[in-house]
Amino acid sequence: MIDDGPSGLITDDFLLMLIRDHTGDRSWDTTPRAAISIRNGLLMVTQTPGVHREIEALLARLQF
Repeated sequence: MIDDGPSGLITDDFLLMLIRDHTGDRSWDTTPRAAISIRNGLLMVTQTPGVHREIEALLARLQF
């Protein structure tokens, strides 16, 4: 077991992976302009409006 810090905190990498794995189907890999990153604590997303809605719903379920 690896201890990456305080329990209960989600890392940026984990959040990005969670969003990519649970939204947008394969569009993250097939849409040339699709991008996601976290900069200075802000989630930056370039995607279709539909995927933005999926991300919003996912984050609401996670209570972000």
